[in-house]
Amino acid sequence: MPNKTIYITETDLPIFNQAQELAGNNLSATIVEALKRFIKNEEGKRAGYDEVVIKLGENGTYQNKRFIGKEMARSQSFDDENAGIAKVWIVYETAKNHYALYTKEIHDISDTLMQMKINQKLAEKFGVDQEFLIPQSVNKYSLEVYDTKAELKDHIPEHLYKLLNQSQDQDDFLDI
Repeated sequence: MPNKTIYITETDLPIFNQAQELAGNNLSATIVEALKRFIKNEEGKRAGYDEVVIKLGENGTYQNKRFIGKEMARSQSFDDENAGIAKVWIVYETAKNHYALYTKEIHDISDTLMQMKINQKLAEKFGVDQEFLIPQSVNKYSLEVYDTKAELKDHIPEHLYKLLNQSQDQDDFLDI
Protein backbone atom coordinates (compact mmCIF):
# COMPACT_ATOMS: atom_id res chain seq x y z
CA MET A 1 0.00 0.00 0.00
CA PRO A 2 1.36 3.47 -0.82
CA ASN A 3 2.26 5.75 2.07
CA LYS A 4 1.67 9.47 2.43
CA THR A 5 3.22 11.53 5.16
CA ILE A 6 1.17 14.34 6.65
CA TYR A 7 2.95 17.01 8.66
CA ILE A 8 0.89 18.79 11.28
CA THR A 9 1.60 21.55 13.72
CA GLU A 10 1.88 20.96 17.43
CA THR A 11 -1.33 22.94 17.98
CA ASP A 12 -3.29 20.66 15.58
CA LEU A 13 -2.10 17.45 17.23
CA PRO A 14 -5.08 17.28 19.67
CA ILE A 15 -7.46 17.32 16.69
CA PHE A 16 -5.69 14.36 15.10
CA ASN A 17 -5.60 12.49 18.41
CA GLN A 18 -9.32 13.04 18.97
CA ALA A 19 -10.11 11.97 15.39
CA GLN A 20 -8.05 8.81 15.81
CA GLU A 21 -9.83 8.01 19.07
CA LEU A 22 -13.27 8.56 17.50
CA ALA A 23 -12.30 6.57 14.41
CA GLY A 24 -11.28 3.53 16.40
CA ASN A 25 -7.61 3.94 15.52
CA ASN A 26 -8.33 3.94 11.76
CA LEU A 27 -7.32 7.53 11.10
CA SER A 28 -6.47 6.88 7.43
CA ALA A 29 -10.06 5.89 6.60
CA THR A 30 -11.35 8.92 8.50
CA ILE A 31 -9.03 11.29 6.61
CA VAL A 32 -10.06 9.75 3.26
CA GLU A 33 -13.77 10.13 4.15
CA ALA A 34 -13.22 13.78 5.15
CA LEU A 35 -11.32 14.44 1.91
CA LYS A 36 -14.14 12.87 -0.15
CA ARG A 37 -16.67 15.20 1.52
CA PHE A 38 -14.34 18.16 1.01
CA ILE A 39 -13.88 17.36 -2.70
CA LYS A 40 -17.62 16.88 -3.24
CA ASN A 41 -18.42 20.21 -1.55
CA GLU A 42 -15.71 22.13 -3.41
CA GLU A 43 -16.64 20.68 -6.81
CA GLY A 44 -20.26 21.58 -6.11
CA LYS A 45 -19.34 25.14 -5.14
CA ARG A 46 -17.34 25.57 -8.35
CA ALA A 47 -20.37 24.42 -10.33
CA GLY A 48 -22.55 27.00 -8.54
CA TYR A 49 -23.93 24.68 -5.87
CA ASP A 50 -23.77 25.22 -2.14
CA GLU A 51 -24.90 23.50 1.02
CA VAL A 52 -28.63 23.98 1.53
CA VAL A 53 -30.09 23.61 5.02
CA ILE A 54 -33.83 23.10 5.30
CA LYS A 55 -36.32 22.41 8.09
CA LEU A 56 -38.62 19.38 7.69
CA GLY A 57 -41.62 18.37 9.76
CA GLU A 58 -44.94 19.62 11.04
CA ASN A 59 -46.98 20.38 14.15
CA GLY A 60 -44.06 21.73 16.13
CA THR A 61 -41.72 18.75 15.50
CA TYR A 62 -38.94 19.60 13.06
CA GLN A 63 -35.54 18.36 11.87
CA ASN A 64 -32.85 20.13 9.91
CA LYS A 65 -31.61 18.37 6.77
CA ARG A 66 -28.78 19.32 4.42
CA PHE A 67 -27.94 18.71 0.78
CA ILE A 68 -25.82 20.22 -1.99
CA GLY A 69 -27.85 22.24 -4.48
CA LYS A 70 -28.71 25.60 -5.95
CA GLU A 71 -31.99 27.44 -5.91
CA MET A 72 -33.56 27.62 -9.36
CA ALA A 73 -36.90 29.35 -8.70
CA ARG A 74 -39.41 30.10 -5.94
CA SER A 75 -43.00 31.24 -5.58
CA GLN A 76 -45.51 31.85 -2.83
CA SER A 77 -49.23 32.25 -2.62
CA PHE A 78 -51.91 32.83 -0.02
CA ASP A 79 -54.84 30.46 0.32
CA ASP A 80 -58.05 32.39 -0.47
CA GLU A 81 -60.26 29.82 1.27
CA ASN A 82 -58.19 29.67 4.48
CA ALA A 83 -57.15 33.23 5.26
CA GLY A 84 -53.76 33.47 6.88
CA ILE A 85 -52.18 30.42 5.24
CA ALA A 86 -49.25 30.95 2.91
CA LYS A 87 -47.63 28.29 0.75
CA VAL A 88 -44.07 28.62 -0.52
CA TRP A 89 -42.48 26.43 -3.22
CA ILE A 90 -38.71 26.46 -3.72
CA VAL A 91 -37.12 24.38 -6.48
CA TYR A 92 -33.47 23.40 -6.17
CA GLU A 93 -31.26 21.63 -8.64
CA THR A 94 -29.16 19.13 -6.70
CA ALA A 95 -25.52 18.29 -7.30
CA LYS A 96 -26.71 14.90 -8.57
CA ASN A 97 -28.90 16.58 -11.22
CA HIS A 98 -32.23 15.98 -9.53
CA TYR A 99 -34.92 18.52 -8.70
CA ALA A 100 -35.68 19.04 -5.01
CA LEU A 101 -39.02 20.66 -4.23
CA TYR A 102 -39.11 22.26 -0.80
CA THR A 103 -42.56 23.38 0.30
CA LYS A 104 -43.53 25.43 3.32
CA GLU A 105 -47.10 25.76 4.52
CA ILE A 106 -47.11 28.63 6.98
CA HIS A 107 -50.12 29.54 9.10
CA ASP A 108 -50.81 33.09 10.21
CA ILE A 109 -48.69 33.78 13.25
CA SER A 110 -51.01 36.51 14.55
CA ASP A 111 -53.69 33.87 15.30
CA THR A 112 -51.11 31.75 17.14
CA LEU A 113 -49.87 34.70 19.18
CA MET A 114 -53.41 35.67 20.14
CA GLN A 115 -54.16 32.08 21.20
CA MET A 116 -50.96 32.02 23.29
CA LYS A 117 -52.00 35.25 25.05
CA ILE A 118 -55.44 33.79 25.81
CA ASN A 119 -53.81 30.62 27.13
CA GLN A 120 -51.50 32.68 29.34
CA LYS A 121 -54.52 34.37 30.93
CA LEU A 122 -56.29 31.01 31.39
CA ALA A 123 -53.17 29.51 32.99
CA GLU A 124 -52.97 32.42 35.43
CA LYS A 125 -56.68 32.20 36.28
CA PHE A 126 -56.80 28.44 36.83
CA GLY A 127 -53.27 27.98 38.20
CA VAL A 128 -52.07 25.52 35.56
CA ASP A 129 -48.76 25.34 33.74
CA GLN A 130 -48.89 27.63 30.71
CA GLU A 131 -46.77 25.17 28.67
CA PHE A 132 -49.70 22.77 28.84
CA LEU A 133 -51.90 25.28 27.02
CA ILE A 134 -49.51 26.52 24.31
CA PRO A 135 -50.95 25.63 20.91
CA GLN A 136 -48.96 23.35 18.64
CA SER A 137 -47.56 25.00 15.56
CA VAL A 138 -49.36 23.82 12.46
CA ASN A 139 -46.68 24.89 10.01
CA LYS A 140 -45.56 22.16 7.62
CA TYR A 141 -42.22 21.83 5.83
CA SER A 142 -41.63 19.05 3.28
CA LEU A 143 -39.14 17.95 0.63
CA GLU A 144 -39.74 15.84 -2.46
CA VAL A 145 -37.10 14.88 -5.04
CA TYR A 146 -37.80 14.32 -8.73
CA ASP A 147 -35.51 12.98 -11.44
CA THR A 148 -36.77 15.31 -14.17
CA LYS A 149 -38.56 18.63 -14.59
CA ALA A 150 -41.39 16.74 -16.29
CA GLU A 151 -41.98 14.75 -13.08
CA LEU A 152 -41.85 17.97 -11.05
CA LYS A 153 -44.38 19.81 -13.25
CA ASP A 154 -47.56 18.41 -11.66
CA HIS A 155 -46.40 19.33 -8.13
CA ILE A 156 -45.82 23.07 -8.57
CA PRO A 157 -47.92 26.00 -9.84
CA GLU A 158 -47.84 26.52 -13.59
CA HIS A 159 -46.25 29.99 -13.33
CA LEU A 160 -43.38 28.54 -11.26
CA TYR A 161 -42.79 25.83 -13.86
CA LYS A 162 -42.60 28.48 -16.57
CA LEU A 163 -40.17 30.53 -14.49
CA LEU A 164 -38.05 27.44 -13.89
CA ASN A 165 -37.77 26.86 -17.64
CA GLN A 166 -36.98 30.53 -18.31
CA SER A 167 -34.19 30.66 -15.75
CA GLN A 168 -32.42 27.70 -17.35
CA ASP A 169 -32.70 29.22 -20.82
CA GLN A 170 -31.14 32.52 -19.73
CA ASP A 171 -27.75 33.38 -18.33
CA ASP A 172 -28.28 34.35 -14.67
CA PHE A 173 -25.16 36.52 -14.52
CA LEU A 174 -25.82 40.24 -14.74
CA ASP A 175 -22.71 42.16 -15.76
CA ILE A 176 -23.65 45.42 -14.06
